[in-house]
Amino acid sequence: MNERQAQETKRNKGFKRRFKLLMVILFSFIGWATMTIWNQVQVLDEKSEQLGLLEAELEETKKLNEEYNDEITRLQDSEYIEQRIRSDLQMTQEDETLLILTK
Repeated sequence: MNERQAQETKRNKGFKRRFKLLMVILFSFIGWATMTIWNQVQVLDEKSEQLGLLEAELEETKKLNEEYNDEITRLQDSEYIEQRIRSDLQMTQEDETLLILTK
């Protein structure tokens, strides 16, 4: 009987060692997975913030592009060109007098 008990005690010790090793590996994996997920969440938050900023910048650029296209369309009109020359460059046609008012 003593031999049988000695063999079972040996088996139990081996089982306990393997079980402890398996638990250490399992908890190490769970810790690594948790850290990886945490880091990915932080990266995802940063990328979401960057996406929001880029979308806002895209909207501004689209609005500016639309304004430029409107200006290009207006520059096709000769009356608009004449009006811009008169106001921006303060030019006049012949037989006109330019009056500049100061405050």
